[in-house]
Amino acid sequence: MLRGPNPHPVCVGSPAAHPTADAGLMHASAGSEPARRVGFALREIPNQRRKESKIMRKISKLLAIAAVSATAMLTTAAPALAATAPTRSAPVTYAKIIGNIHMKSATTAVVRARYSCVGSVEQRHLWVSLKQTADRTANPALATEGSGSQMIAAAWSQSHAGVLTCDGKRHTGAFTVDQTEQGFGTLARGAGYVQFCLFDANYTEAPYSVMQFRHVTDH
Repeated sequence: MLRGPNPHPVCVGSPAAHPTADAGLMHASAGSEPARRVGFALREIPNQRRKESKIMRKISKLLAIAAVSATAMLTTAAPALAATAPTRSAPVTYAKIIGNIHMKSATTAVVRARYSCVGSVEQRHLWVSLKQTADRTANPALATEGSGSQMIAAAWSQSHAGVLTCDGKRHTGAFTVDQTEQGFGTLARGAGYVQFCLFDANYTEAPYSVMQFRHVTDH
């Protein structure tokens, strides 16, 4: 920041600035050397004041230019700041199976998942499935289409009855699969192939799907 002169300067030639000058002015004769020195000092007073006046005008001009420049910079920066302001991203559909699959009975198990979704009640839909082979191993054949109906699976429990909270936020839910709608066989400890398929406003034609092998436990 530019700084001007002291707002209350001591005037050149005042007693506070030159106490000896006043003394010489009062006691020296007009033709003496002290008088000539005092006269020279008094002639310098108007020149000094003109210099100070010029300096003040220059400082005032610089301050005015700086103020105009600052205003212009702020005016220019405002649209740029508005243009680069972050925008909220659209809600993301997401799902992740977490932990083991817990059997509740020979035909019922609970799948836990973390998910987020959006959409109306009509748009949201969930299908969860659990399949196992006879030896309860992670057989890749379970991942093929129709593995349940083609009897590749020895046990199959599934459900469309899962309830979703589709508000765009992350949620953790426990979803029960059984054989009420369709299924067969007996679930047992070992590997199981889980399918978690979610429809919402972002996925209306095909579901957001997570399909993977998980350990099935009875505790």
